[in-house]
Amino acid sequence: MNNQATPIITMNDAHEYSLGGVRVPSVTQILGDVLGDPTQGFGKQWHLDRGSAAHALYAIIGLGHDLSRYLYDQRLQPQVDAFRAWIKAEGVEFLEVEKQVGSAQYGYAGTFDALVKMRGKKTWLIDYKASTGGRDALQLAAYAIAGGRSVYGCASLQINEDGWRYGVKLRGLSKAAAIADWHAVRRTWQIIKDVNHGKDA
Repeated sequence: MNNQATPIITMNDAHEYSLGGVRVPSVTQILGDVLGDPTQGFGKQWHLDRGSAAHALYAIIGLGHDLSRYLYDQRLQPQVDAFRAWIKAEGVEFLEVEKQVGSAQYGYAGTFDALVKMRGKKTWLIDYKASTGGRDALQLAAYAIAGGRSVYGCASLQINEDGWRYGVKLRGLSKAAAIADWHAVRRTWQIIKDVNHGKDA
C-alpha cells in the first residue's frame, strides 16, 4: 500500500464514491465494465441482497458486537457459524472493518471488508465472498494500492453454508503481479471511458 494522503472519501446511497468531492468509479464498477457482470444469469438482485445481509453480519461480529442483540435472517446462521469458525481457526484479530479506501493518483475508490491480524503475527487484507473467482486478485490488489498502509498479504475468503476456505491468497511476488494486472485493467477502463465519451461528443 502507498502512504500518500487520501482526500476525504464519501459514498452515497447508490454506492457511488467521491474523492475530495470529485466523483470516481468504484473498484467493482471498473471490474464490471471491463470484465463483465459476474452475477449475470444468477438472479442478480437475490445474490446482492443475500451477500449484503451476510456481509453486514460479518461486520457486526468483526466490530465486536453481540450478534444475539440483532434480529437477522436465520437462514444465514450457517454462514455466521462458518465465519466464527474461521476466526477461531486463524486466531483473527480485527483491525479495521468495512474500510473505505481510495486512490487520488489512480482515480478510484472502494470498500474492503476487513484488515486483520492472524495468529498475532501477519496483517492481512480480507474480502469476503459467497464464491471466489478469477477477479478476486484484481479486487484485492486495487484495495491494497488504495489502502494507505502496508500489509503482509491479501486474501479472498469464501464463506457459505458448507464452511469457509480461502480463494486467492496474495503475498510477495503474487501480490506484485496482481497489482500490475489491476493497473492494466484500470488503464483499459479509462480507454473505454474515453472512447465512449468521444462517441457522445
